[in-house]
Amino acid sequence: MREYFRQERLSFRYLPVFWLTRLLFVVLVVLLPTAQMFLMIMAAVFSYGFRYETEEECLLPLTDEEIKRMRLTRCNMIWLRYLVVGLASILLGYMFPDSIILRGGLFESPVILGAFFALQMAAVYETLLERAAGITGGKKTYTLFRYVFCSLPTVILFAYAFTKLAFHKRPAFFMSGAAWIHAGILLAATALMAVYCVRLYGEWKIRDFAPNAEKEAKAAKKESN
Repeated sequence: MREYFRQERLSFRYLPVFWLTRLLFVVLVVLLPTAQMFLMIMAAVFSYGFRYETEEECLLPLTDEEIKRMRLTRCNMIWLRYLVVGLASILLGYMFPDSIILRGGLFESPVILGAFFALQMAAVYETLLERAAGITGGKKTYTLFRYVFCSLPTVILFAYAFTKLAFHKRPAFFMSGAAWIHAGILLAATALMAVYCVRLYGEWKIRDFAPNAEKEAKAAKKESN
């Protein structure tokens, strides 16, 4: 944790523009709580990698476990920051409903809003953890497990998120039903996402390079000839 705060101090000292980006993020999340999920997901993609780092730090002889621990600590601290800002946004929305539009239609229910926030934060953590593990873009392996435990919860999250953006009292036609049903769906999706994060961390390995199967096959063919 001390290493994380040291990096933060260095970033703010040598890259003062971070003060502006951090303040902008907080203001947007507080003033636009209905859109905070979209803001957090987009910011999480960049937040993990945006930091000041010297060349000497890259040369430190660290074990794989030390590297994983440092990266996970950074991931956890960023997620905790998002959690605090998100909760503060919701609290202010309830305290000043005339000034801050907190929810729309279906999200008048605190139970549904709470379940949605839990799924939202699980998705944010998954995004940060993939960044920490170096899984981005083409490096992602789309398996049945990923579709069920990551893609499906993400689809559910965005379906409810877009409904949350509708500032009318009448929910979308597929959102009818008792509050406990929607809360159950959202919490089940949260549990699936949590299982995915646990497995992702368990399979996380530090690699010096990303092997290219096609190039390796060509090299092996040349050697055989």
